[in-house]
Amino acid sequence: MSTTKVKLYSQPPYHDDFNESKNFYRILYRPGFAVQARELTQMQTMIQAQIDRAGQYAFKDGSRVIKGQVTLNTDFDYIQIEDSHANATAVADGAINSGTNYVTSNFLADFTGKTIIGTGNSGNQVTAKVLKAVAADSSSGAPITLYLKYVNKGGANKTVEKFATGEEFKTTSGTIRYGQVLANGATVNSVATQPIGVGSVASIAEGVYFISGSYVYVAGSDIILDAYSNTPSYLVGLTVTEEVIDSSADSSLADNATGTTNLSAPGANRYKISAVLSKDALLKANRAIDNFIILLRVKNGVIRVDETDATGNTELTKRLARRTFEES
Repeated sequence: MSTTKVKLYSQPPYHDDFNESKNFYRILYRPGFAVQARELTQMQTMIQAQIDRAGQYAFKDGSRVIKGQVTLNTDFDYIQIEDSHANATAVADGAINSGTNYVTSNFLADFTGKTIIGTGNSGNQVTAKVLKAVAADSSSGAPITLYLKYVNKGGANKTVEKFATGEEFKTTSGTIRYGQVLANGATVNSVATQPIGVGSVASIAEGVYFISGSYVYVAGSDIILDAYSNTPSYLVGLTVTEEVIDSSADSSLADNATGTTNLSAPGANRYKISAVLSKDALLKANRAIDNFIILLRVKNGVIRVDETDATGNTELTKRLARRTFEES
């Protein structure tokens, strides 16, 4: 039984035949003898196996090492918006895109990160920052949706907290873009929704996780669990992909000895581990993702189990527990 999860590439052209039972810990190169590609690959495997064993002392596979906190937000405000609408202000600005209507989807990317303000159809003048803009999905019936963080209340006495159905709005900086909240909710996958409400999202901060014997970088990202509901039930975790990348997929791997990329000199391939925030079904029979590291178990909008710090049975925690027991 192997003591390491470091991946071996024993197939051609790498021929990595590392075998820990042989107790080889260095490759000793000699003058006058050719250096084998196998030896260079195996040297990395030897070193990585040592790193893996040290890592296993403190971490379980899939444990969070540095930063990388996972959070759940079940108060993720949204507004469903029209794609094509007759906006009088947009007409005056000469921003017509389709006949006499303004087509919001043409400028959807311009909304993310911008502050929008209601035009006051109902005396609101509510302002909000757009956190995420999601295009319409014809397969599910979901309309264009903006996810928001409300900034200022509106109304004469500043008591209006959210946009109104049917209200027009616009961005407040840069090139002005326009939108209009749906008057009635859309039907998404046969379920009626509200045009204004809250959804749920899981987020992961940039960090490092211990995966397959390596300390893997994970970029900060988020994933919408339920677009129009705040009672999601999912497994939230990392989908891990291991692959070999060559210069046809990444031109930066070609030889750059002259200071510029030489596409005719491809060079060595790279072993890549990617970990991306994902969601999957709670019930095992309904799960669809392979190589999935579970971080959170969420049921009806509540975190039932947090497994980001899965270090309870490592040798280090056992040693600390034994020492605490002896001292106490």
